[in-house]
Amino acid sequence: MPIPSRLSYFRVGNNFCLLPLLACTVIISACSGTDNNNANLLAENANPALNNSIPLNMALPRSLANVMGRAATDGISGLYALATFNNGTPLCFEPDPNNPSSFDARQQTTVQVNQGETLAIEINWFETLDNTEACDGNGLLLAIYSQTTAPIESNSTINLDVDEYQIDGIALLDADSDGTANLAERQAGTDPFVSDVPTTPSGAIDVRIGFVDPDDAPIIDGLYDDIYNDRAQFNDDRGEPLAIDNLMVDQGVSAIRSDGATDLRWLATYDDTWLYVFVLGEIFETATPVRDSTAVFQDDSLDIFIDGNNSKGTSYDGIDDRHFLIPLITNPTDLSSNSTVFEAGPNSAPLPSFEFFTCLCTSDRHTWEVRIPLAEFGIAPGSPFGLEVQLNLDNDGGARDEKWGWIHPSRVNVDNDQTFRNPSFMGTAVLN
Repeated sequence: MPIPSRLSYFRVGNNFCLLPLLACTVIISACSGTDNNNANLLAENANPALNNSIPLNMALPRSLANVMGRAATDGISGLYALATFNNGTPLCFEPDPNNPSSFDARQQTTVQVNQGETLAIEINWFETLDNTEACDGNGLLLAIYSQTTAPIESNSTINLDVDEYQIDGIALLDADSDGTANLAERQAGTDPFVSDVPTTPSGAIDVRIGFVDPDDAPIIDGLYDDIYNDRAQFNDDRGEPLAIDNLMVDQGVSAIRSDGATDLRWLATYDDTWLYVFVLGEIFETATPVRDSTAVFQDDSLDIFIDGNNSKGTSYDGIDDRHFLIPLITNPTDLSSNSTVFEAGPNSAPLPSFEFFTCLCTSDRHTWEVRIPLAEFGIAPGSPFGLEVQLNLDNDGGARDEKWGWIHPSRVNVDNDQTFRNPSFMGTAVLN
């Protein structure tokens, strides 16, 4: 969940209350003892159209209670939660670090919401670090709760239990991307920002790409060449298809597939000079291939990520960590092909020249065909390099509806899109 860097709060005891209140008014019971001016301000910001006052009993995570109780030995300086209701401005809760038993108590909150409407609840628990402050949204993320309720009735009560938080299984909860969650690392006394996994562990190759004679190399025209049948790699090292089927972003409006259930595919081969990547996108009948957004990623487009030396750092190194996006079509009036328009990713190292062509013509599929110069991108046969292939889909015009990845983990309750800022989320390929 994106967290604003600057928020306004007032403190009552060990709690923070957020001002101003927006469309979803949340009133913390601990704030009921404020002076008349604060009470009047709360009343003035209440929305009279919101006619149901719903009790929400928010139990604090059991796992964090245990961590807080060991604060003196494991160096945790403090914890706080940012709670958001119906995508409003975050409200901050800060338990008393000198009273770990407070984690056993429920925070009683009242949410004003119209009868019959749903309520989206998002709660993120952070540890404050040396360079962060409580409630700034920049600490170490330890636990997440995300849920949209059923339609609210007049007698509804929402109870959030101590064990309903997610503490692993989401990329945001693993700052160093080593497979061990932030909270587990704090409990074990390891550094959650330093990976315990070797950069290129033995046997960690995801896909081995085969060689094609330069005289037989495919033509870059967006059309599927027969040589791909003979020389291209279609499966990963585990024997699974090179499927782009991990649902990373789902706007919940026009999604037409479930996670793990797509026919989006990629395949690749190489010769002495070039890496050839062919991507099969949407079936023509299920998509609306218009380019109506300023940002390329908001329309049908391909993301390709390459880390030439497979360093797998957690930030782009400015040397050979590269990312580029290719829209399916050049502009709203051209529905045939694109061989000229592309965009560098926001953190990419400078991009050498490369060739590509898109098409809406192979078996009625949207296709991308890309030819990448090996030497200029730092790729050498026999040496592992980072690679990831992702697709943005806009099913009905307007903003992007879905994003799918090959290696990137699927979303769990919240959208999860990390590779453009963190190269360690790429897979590992090698040219055989």
